[in-house]
Amino acid sequence: MKDDISRFIGMVLDNKYEIKQLLGKGGTGNVFKGTHLYMQIPVAVKLLHPHLITDETAVKRFHQEAKLAISIKHDNAVSMMDFGVVNNEILYLVMEFIDGISLAYLLKQEKGMDINRVVKFMKQVCQAVDVAHKKDIIHRDLKPGNIMIVNCDQPNEMAKVIDFSIAKLSSGKGQDLTGQGIVIGTPEYVSPEQVEGSSIDTRSDIYSLGVVLYQMLAGELPFQGKSAMTLFMKHIHTPPPPLTIIRPEIPAKLEAVVMKALSKKAAQRQSNALELAAELEAAITDFSSEGNSFSRMRTDKETKETDIPTVMVDSGQSKKDKAKSNTTGEEPKRNITSEKPRHSSEVFSLADDMTQELETPREIIQKKQELLNIPIEPLQQITTKQPSLIPPTLETSNQKERLKNFWQKILNLLNGLWQKK
Repeated sequence: MKDDISRFIGMVLDNKYEIKQLLGKGGTGNVFKGTHLYMQIPVAVKLLHPHLITDETAVKRFHQEAKLAISIKHDNAVSMMDFGVVNNEILYLVMEFIDGISLAYLLKQEKGMDINRVVKFMKQVCQAVDVAHKKDIIHRDLKPGNIMIVNCDQPNEMAKVIDFSIAKLSSGKGQDLTGQGIVIGTPEYVSPEQVEGSSIDTRSDIYSLGVVLYQMLAGELPFQGKSAMTLFMKHIHTPPPPLTIIRPEIPAKLEAVVMKALSKKAAQRQSNALELAAELEAAITDFSSEGNSFSRMRTDKETKETDIPTVMVDSGQSKKDKAKSNTTGEEPKRNITSEKPRHSSEVFSLADDMTQELETPREIIQKKQELLNIPIEPLQQITTKQPSLIPPTLETSNQKERLKNFWQKILNLLNGLWQKK
């Protein structure tokens, strides 16, 4: 399939969009960075996989994605620009190019994001999702991998929702392209009703947002398992661990909002995305980020893959799509390491400072005095010159005599010790 991808590089679609480079691979198509030749602006171009051109369901789903996404107009949602077919062989979607990183990538770097920042991002996501919900569009795959962060770490940073490829109309106006008994979505983020195959509404997306919220605050997912089926069962039956056990400084009101969004029954969740956003805002009204909220970089051992690909499960067998990487923008490659810098206080401790182990001449003499139990004149008296009435020659002679006696006692002591052996 390498040739299938490489042959698109340099291609010009409909004399307007030049394909530049591959950005990411998905289950239904690949996303490329391109250029609008007339406007000279970067764009993201999604091409349906060539082998799916003859798949009627795949083509309809691709076309439905275009129609649904182009109807959603909001600053916090990716903008759809164009849709077309070339020679009945290439189906393409053209979207705005988002120059940023995915929330999934950001979560790999931080364990427990700043609380106020979490609420800011989620409010933006809720506003975009609400626009879709008001058009009877259910996303069905809300997860960190489908949320892009623009101008990350800047005062004007913002979140954008992308990828409506498996969205559906809740009103029944559109065709449901999901087969009978098939669970579609990402196992870590699907709602209980998605797992059970029940009819879903906009509150299914609320549940997925609750999972994302939990992960942003706790630094880990509420439900973990080695298989899709294990996760599905936990979504249906297992309550999530309390957030305050993981991060005690999280306000109780904020925890209550997240747990409400994660209710097993749709009727017990927030009724819409704007209600969730309002409750989040109210929950941190009296909360100050100073000294309360924190975020820290993960170490290599803690870094885990947080963006699991969307899967479709039929009769208990999961068919995993290929992992998606930044569908509308390139993520920077950062090297996160737990190695401490050489100047770190943890590396260069006091025990490593050789000056701490050196002893002064006085301390050495005092230790010898204690060991041998021999009276020794203080160092100050030996080294410090004092006025004396004794003639210099006699004074020198006395000092030599004392020194001779001192060493004689040392020799006698060593002799005695040797004889005892």
